[in-house]
Amino acid sequence: MKWKFALGLFGLFVLGFLIFFFGMPLLVRLGREVEVPNLENLLVDDALDLLRSLNLKGVVKDSVYSSKIEKGRVVSHTPEPGRRVKMGRRIYLTVSKGAERIEVPKVKGLTLEEAEKLLEEAGIINRLVIKVPTKEYEPGIVIETSPAEGELMEKTGKIRIYVSEEAKESFLMPNLIGLSMEEVKRILEKYELVLGEIKYAEGPPGMVLLQSPMAGVEVTYGDTVSLVVGEK
Repeated sequence: MKWKFALGLFGLFVLGFLIFFFGMPLLVRLGREVEVPNLENLLVDDALDLLRSLNLKGVVKDSVYSSKIEKGRVVSHTPEPGRRVKMGRRIYLTVSKGAERIEVPKVKGLTLEEAEKLLEEAGIINRLVIKVPTKEYEPGIVIETSPAEGELMEKTGKIRIYVSEEAKESFLMPNLIGLSMEEVKRILEKYELVLGEIKYAEGPPGMVLLQSPMAGVEVTYGDTVSLVVGEK
């Protein structure tokens, strides 16, 4: 019996030694490691504070344009979220400069074809053409743009091009849905239409949700236009 007891003690000793010899370094190493958190879309200062709280060192390495992430927020970082790293490790951040902005070139007085070519060369590809009946210009000439020439706009933003067409006693009602009230008033003025009753409904603040007459309906100068506009 004594030899069985001694053998058991020896076995426990060997097991304890193995655990201590192999397990302790692993536990110590794990205790000195932390998991990299997901910092994407956090403000830079908030990301740096979070890293400091985990004994990690945040470093702003680069900045890029982004139309999806606001200026001053983290776009990406290295190492990636979920990686385990040693305490004190540097985490390199790439920060958003916001959407790239470009200056609207002068296209007033050009034909629509010439204007669109110039806007294309400037990198403005999201364009909406709005025909405006007028006797001041020959048909097919750019009257103005919104944003106007010289203004800065997001490269991925939409520019509205107001183009002259032959003035007639009646014409098709333009589409106002999705436009801001500022843009609507500008269009109504050019079409010599009168802004009538405005009602409000839940939707994007200041954006036209419904219009009467509907787009495409034949109207004449001086007709009244009623709107439903979004509000919170």
